[in-house]
Amino acid sequence: MIRWPNKQISMAIGLIVSTAASSASALEPYDVLAHSVGPVQLRPQFSVKETYDSNVFLREEEVVDDFITAVEPGLTAFIGHPDGNYISLNYTLSRIQHLDQTILTRTDHRAGLIGTWEIGRVTIQGQDSVRASSGVVGRSLRTTTEIVDRILQNHDYTVAVELSPKTSFTLGGEYRDWNFESDSTLLDVASWRGTGGVRYHLSPELSLLSEAFYGQSYPEENQPTSRQSPDSEVVGGFFGAIGEFTPKFTGEARIGYEARDFEDETDGPSALVGELDLTYDLSDNTHFSLIYSRRTQQSAQSGRVSYESDEIDFQWQQEFGVAKRWSTTVGSTLEFRAYEGTTGRFSDRNDEFYSAYAELNYQIQLWLSTGFRYEFDNFATTLTRSQDYHVHRVSVNLSVGY
Repeated sequence: MIRWPNKQISMAIGLIVSTAASSASALEPYDVLAHSVGPVQLRPQFSVKETYDSNVFLREEEVVDDFITAVEPGLTAFIGHPDGNYISLNYTLSRIQHLDQTILTRTDHRAGLIGTWEIGRVTIQGQDSVRASSGVVGRSLRTTTEIVDRILQNHDYTVAVELSPKTSFTLGGEYRDWNFESDSTLLDVASWRGTGGVRYHLSPELSLLSEAFYGQSYPEENQPTSRQSPDSEVVGGFFGAIGEFTPKFTGEARIGYEARDFEDETDGPSALVGELDLTYDLSDNTHFSLIYSRRTQQSAQSGRVSYESDEIDFQWQQEFGVAKRWSTTVGSTLEFRAYEGTTGRFSDRNDEFYSAYAELNYQIQLWLSTGFRYEFDNFATTLTRSQDYHVHRVSVNLSVGY
């Protein structure tokens, strides 16, 4: 039986819409949604989303559905120019309110920084993201019914130095840290990777690249009775191309090889790896993108286990009209993980995850938009004592801000 949100939630959404409308008639939106403090521009944002979730605990049996209200105020601090040197820092607080399953009600925090800065022949690009959240863990980490507090962070920086009009040298660093609550069966895993390479510029728009990398992973148990997991190291290299292949076809493509070893001499995987991030503009209003990644990783469920992962993301976006106020997006994600060559209950484990979604969005004003989204997720694994699951989600949202 379909259940609708309670009266208070409906009234809250109505109040937001009416408040936005009345504010627009009294003030210019830019007066409220953009403030300058010296060279820094502050841009507050606010969004509210109502979601129906058919399987909030991600179970195979005894499935429970619920309505979820997400209220998200945020703030972006921006300095510079989007087409030149800039730094953008943002923070969002998410209040996730469940109508019936209040045990899942929580407050999440997200922060991020992204920027590009060019000084002479040196260009620095970087991005950071930190998320503190709670809730049921899904996909390949879905081995228990845990509701887990966690802090996930990623940091990625690249420095490019122009050696000549045709060549440049790049140096990159990547750090990732998954930190779960102290009594979780999941492991904390911190990893870093350093990359060095050269690029040969076939034209101002397109370059060939060659890169080598080395990295390490450090797992740590959260339960005192667990045996300490070994650290691991990975080494490898890439060849590829980056830039504008044609005026309508842009992105980057890499193919390479990497080998992983454990400090306790446990055999690790050696595998072909690759990365794709491509966009094709069929017209001014029609865009297609493909992202693919193949890597080896150390598991957050058993530090003595690693896996090869293949993840593919497709997206088709269609905008309508000259103003492009209406748009639709259709997309899909597929992920395959193979834990071949391991022992115990992880032996010959294989996981499959796929997700499909469709969105319809309307930009009411430059600063005000609304949308509808349907999403379907499905997860299956050969691991014993785990649970396959599928879930349907339907949501509507309203966003205010530049």
